[in-house]
Amino acid sequence: MSWVGRLFRFLAELAAMAIAIPWLLFQLAVLLLLASGAVIVTFMLIRGLILGEAVVTDPTSVAGRLEFLVMQLAFWALAVRFWAYLHRFDHLFARRGNSHGSACFSSKAERTACRTGWMPIAAGCA
Repeated sequence: MSWVGRLFRFLAELAAMAIAIPWLLFQLAVLLLLASGAVIVTFMLIRGLILGEAVVTDPTSVAGRLEFLVMQLAFWALAVRFWAYLHRFDHLFARRGNSHGSACFSSKAERTACRTGWMPIAAGCA
């Protein structure tokens, strides 16, 4: 009978992923679209206010296109990073061995509790 439970859990997880993955990708697409809009506005403000050039959304020179591309990539990177933060995918961007200092200030009992898993996530054992 244990195989029935495992099969049921597998099918439930598969159904949850079938719903969750498209939703996560939709949210990522919306954030990238918002980042693209923010790039256009920021690019126009920088060209108009700081550089004093004509405010057009289309960069007409090669340098202008490179500036726009660099800004676009930076804003998309911020959007992906924010999306990962929202959905707790931060570990994908963490450096190797980065424990963000939380273990330095915890007692031995707290570290043991985090390892055994009985301390709640709100207490910092995520």
